[in-house]
Formats: sequence, C-alpha cells, structure tokens
Amino acid sequence: MIDWNKVSESGIEFAFIRASEGLGRDWEDDYFQHNWKEAKRVGITRGAYHFFRPNHDIQTQIETFSKAVGKLEPGDLPPVLDLEDPSIWAGIPLTERIARIEQWMDGVEATLGVRPMIYASPGFIDAYLGNSPALAKYPLWVAHWKPADASAEPSVPAPYQNWLVWQHTSKGSI
Repeated sequence: MIDWNKVSESGIEFAFIRASEGLGRDWEDDYFQHNWKEAKRVGITRGAYHFFRPNHDIQTQIETFSKAVGKLEPGDLPPVLDLEDPSIWAGIPLTERIARIEQWMDGVEATLGVRPMIYASPGFIDAYLGNSPALAKYPLWVAHWKPADASAEPSVPAPYQNWLVWQHTSKGSI
C-alpha cells in the first residue's frame, strides 16, 4: 500500500495511477480507488492510466477505465493509454493497431470529456506504431530513460513535435 503522506512530504507534485488493464473482462486495479482518493487528499495532482491490450475487446476496456475513474475533476491530469509490451501487438496489422488505439482514445474522450494522452517510448512508436500521423492529435507522455539534468531532453518520435510528460527513469523510491 502506498503511503501517500510520505509521497507528498517527498515533494512529488503529480502521480499517474493505474486504473485498469485490458484483460478481456472488467478489471480494475484493486488499489485504484484508494490511491485515487489518497493522492487528492494529500494534494498531489493525479492522473489515471489504462494498460492497453489490443487483442481484447476495446469497448470493454473503455467502459472499465471510464467506470473506474468516474468523473475527472478540475486539476486532474488527462487520462492515459499505456502502450507497451511488443509481444501483445504481434500479428496485428499497423492500420488495425492505430484503429484500435483511436477507438479507445475516442471512446474515453466521449465518456470523460477530456482528450487522453498516449504513454509510449520513442522506440515503440517507431517500431510498433509506424510513427502514424493519426497519433499526433493526442498528447504524448514519453518514456525515455536517460539522465534528467538541465541539458537533457527526451527523444521525441514522429509524428510528435513535443511531449507533455517525460518519464526519464523506471526507478524511484520514497
């Protein structure tokens, strides 16, 4: 269980919290509701993400995520579609990959009233999403592991010109 008081005391200003995952059925993270409420209680700006599985029913994934999040409040971060794990994309043609992503993004935007953003690494966008121009309409949370210093910048894959959030490491502790 996350100690949100310690997270707040450490100086963390925002957090993305896993809400759901596309497992082919209604699956919400067991700790999401607790973490969602606690982040708000301690004053941390919060966002929710969904780990996408392209081979499972997209409408079920939209409904599961939207139901978990409920209603976004002023100050909440945009919803996020987490795109990673190359093994789950095998056998899906590029045009179908993009169509499935757009279906989730459009469905969540229609339900929650906020345009979602995409979470992915530059390499994933290059290799598995073909740098599709259709992605450019969604903000990017780029996962690019490199030292975060004043001169560092993440790689920004086409079709993007910039990023909204940069995750520069997969490690951290409080």
